[in-house]
Amino acid sequence: MSNLFVPSRKSAAIRITSLLAVLSALSLTGCACMINGSKQSIKIETVDAATGAHKPAICHISKRGLSISGKSTDTFEVGRGDDHLYVMCEDGNSTGRLRQESDFAQRYLFLDIATDLCLVSCFVDGYHRAWYEYPSPMVVEMKTAP
Repeated sequence: MSNLFVPSRKSAAIRITSLLAVLSALSLTGCACMINGSKQSIKIETVDAATGAHKPAICHISKRGLSISGKSTDTFEVGRGDDHLYVMCEDGNSTGRLRQESDFAQRYLFLDIATDLCLVSCFVDGYHRAWYEYPSPMVVEMKTAP
């Protein structure tokens, strides 16, 4: 007769298998994708180059596979990546341009290594380029056209 209070080998094996299944499922998603996602919201601040005062403007943001426009007070959603982001703003009297690089957030690479030794999560985060971040807000200095 078996004791009901002592776990059997079969139930212990089921618990271990369940734990491994949960850990495997978690490792299928990269840390950066889980925390940040593959898109990022950025703000553009347009300022007068001479005075530093804020100037409302219309801004055009572009990079490979992206071209969006809006007011400098809007929030823009861009895909993360290692591509340069090009910002061109104009208000009728002045223009400003900015070429912005993304930063590599290596903390997520370390998390991927700790999670599954980078076996799966690095491929997921690399595919979505989730390790990269653009600074926000981006400051564009507006200069009067000669």
